[in-house]
Amino acid sequence: MVEEIQAKSILNPTGGFLATYTHSLNAYQGCAFGKNSCPYCYVRAMPVQRFSGRPWGEWVKAKVNAPELLKRDLEAAKRKGTFGNLRIFMSTATDPYQGAEARLKLTRGILEVFAGSGETPPDDAESIDPRRIEDAGRDQPRPAVRPGNLRRTDRGARLSRRG
Repeated sequence: MVEEIQAKSILNPTGGFLATYTHSLNAYQGCAFGKNSCPYCYVRAMPVQRFSGRPWGEWVKAKVNAPELLKRDLEAAKRKGTFGNLRIFMSTATDPYQGAEARLKLTRGILEVFAGSGETPPDDAESIDPRRIEDAGRDQPRPAVRPGNLRRTDRGARLSRRG
């Protein structure tokens, strides 16, 4: 079940194990890959799931205005002079390629905002190029990033403009 919602914000200040980042960004909440998927998933034990009232793997909330909110927030950061300090960790608590992504294209829209921002935040977001991402949902139940464009860094995996 996918519930489309209008979010009030998209960039969330981080802390704890994400303290090396300034913000997290999640276009989706929840999971629709089934209750037995991803046995290593830590999110099923987090408050977002515990208070959802539905079984993990059977619900998703899609923040349908996520790209617009991100564009607004990046423009505000540029005006404030804080843009260069942003370190955004995308999809900290959900898969960015939920089945709904094939129709809603929120992750693609977010990546396009990063690519078209004129400047890009350092580190992870600097290497995002939405043209290097396969169209989500085409011919597979769980879309994937092309492995040749995914590389490991000390901060995790990120997309590369190479290839």
